[in-house]
Amino acid sequence: MNKSSPISEALCIRVPKVYDWVTRQVDFSRMYNGTKGLRELNFKCNGFSEVFTDPCHFFNDICNDTVGIVCNNLTIDCIITDSFGNPINPEEPGAILCQELTEPRNRTDINFELPNGNTITLQKVKVLKKGFYVIQISNGNRVVCISDPQPFSITESFFLCAPQGSKVQCEITNLQCEAIQCCNSDGSFNQIDVHISMCQNIQMEAFVKLAITADFCQPRQEIPFECPSPLVPPQCPNIFPISDVRDIQGKVCKPVFVSFGPNQTVTQINSVSPTGIAKVTLETRNREDGVRVHCKNPGNATAVLTVRNNQTNQIRNVTLRIICT
Repeated sequence: MNKSSPISEALCIRVPKVYDWVTRQVDFSRMYNGTKGLRELNFKCNGFSEVFTDPCHFFNDICNDTVGIVCNNLTIDCIITDSFGNPINPEEPGAILCQELTEPRNRTDINFELPNGNTITLQKVKVLKKGFYVIQISNGNRVVCISDPQPFSITESFFLCAPQGSKVQCEITNLQCEAIQCCNSDGSFNQIDVHISMCQNIQMEAFVKLAITADFCQPRQEIPFECPSPLVPPQCPNIFPISDVRDIQGKVCKPVFVSFGPNQTVTQINSVSPTGIAKVTLETRNREDGVRVHCKNPGNATAVLTVRNNQTNQIRNVTLRIICT
C-alpha cells in the first residue's frame, strides 16, 4: 500500500500591512453653566409626569415633600451612548467614530531627525474621534434624572508613515467619562463639569499580497512634534534646591491643571486630606504630565504627590497645598 507524500506549496496571501502604529491618550472637557447649560442638557426625571430641567431643585423638592424618598449620596454618572441615548460599549469597533480628515492623496510630508542622527520623512494625518454621552443623576432609590445625548468630538494630528493607499485604523482601548455636579446654596443648578479620557491605537494599514513569516510586534514610541526647549545654563548644585511645597488656589467647580515642568511627571497621588474639599486626578495636557484639581467645597486641603524627573529619573514627594474658595 502506497503512503501519501506530504503536500507542500508556496502561499500568496492578501493581508493588511501595518505601516505605522502609535498609541496616545486624549482628553476632552466640557462645562455646562447656569440656564444655558440646563437647556443643552434638557434633563428628564422618571416616575413623574413633568419634565424637570433643574436636577438640583428636583431632588431638593422631592426630598422635602415626599415621604420615603432617599436623598443622601446622590450619584452622577457619565455614560457613553449612541445618538439616541442607548448605552454602548465604547471599546466595541465603531462605537466611537474615528476617521481621517486629511485628504489621503495629499498628506503633508514632515522631516524628523532621530536620536541617531538619521532623518526620516513622515506624513501629517489629522484624525477625528466623535461620539455621544448622557449625564445620569440618581438617589439610589430608583429616582433618576437623565440628560439628552450630548455630542463630543476631538480632532488630533499624528505624524506617521502613511504612504498613498494606506488608511487609518483606529481602536479605542480604554475610555473613562467623569461628571461632577455643583449646586448653589439656594438649591438651584450651578454647573456640571464633564471630563472624558481615552486611550487609542492609531495604525496606518493597506492591503498587500505577501509571502511572509511574521512575529508579534509592539507599537513604537511616538515621535513628539514640539518646539525645542530653550537652552538653560547649568545650575550650581545644592544652592537652589527644588521646592517640595507648592500652593494652588481654585474656585469651587472650576478645575485647575497643575504641572511641574515639561520634564517632570506626576506618577502617583499618595493622599488628599481632608476629604470632601478637593478632588485630585492625574492628567496630561499639552504633553505635560500633571494633576487636575477640582475644588468641590470651600476650604483648605493638602495633596501629597510623587514626581519623577524624566531626565535624571530622580523621584521626590511634593506637597500641594490647595485653597478652595
